Amino acid sequence: MSLLIGVIGKTNVGKSTFFTAATMVSVSIANHPFTTIKPNIGVGYVRKQCVCKEFGVRDNPQNSICINGIRFIPVTLMDVAGLIPGAHKGRGLGNKFLDDLRKADVLLHIVDASGSTDAEGRPVPPGTYNPIEEVVQIQNDNENSCY
Repeated sequence: MSLLIGVIGKTNVGKSTFFTAATMVSVSIANHPFTTIKPNIGVGYVRKQCVCKEFGVRDNPQNSICINGIRFIPVTLMDVAGLIPGAHKGRGLGNKFLDDLRKADVLLHIVDASGSTDAEGRPVPPGTYNPIEEVVQIQNDNENSCY
C-alpha cells in the first residue's frame, strides 16, 4: 500500500496542474474556482538513489522498481477541490472536501507564492495578496474541521 498524499490549497492556485504533472493523469484544468469537484486519484513516483548501487548488489524490490540505480517509489496523490475561507463551516462544499482530506496520510499544500489570487481564488494583480494569509486560512479550516 502506498502513501496517500492529499494535495490541498485554496481554489484556483494550480493544484490540478501539479497533480497532472506528478501523476500524468489527465484531469480538468481551468482558470476558475471549483474546476475540481470530486477528488482526482493518481500515482506518482518518488525517485531515490537505490542502495543496490552503493553496496554493489542486485536487489529485488517488492513495492517499487529500480532502474539503473534509481528507485521509483509509488505514492498515491489525491487532488481535492480548492478550499475557501469558512470551509470548515460548510461554506462551498467545504465539509465534503475536508472529509476527503481525512483519508490522506500527508497533506501537500500548493500555495500561490505570487500573490495573484485572493482568498476566494479570484485573480488579482500579482503581489496584492499575501501568501501567508493563504497558509493560515487553510491551516485554520483544517484544524477547525477536526472538532
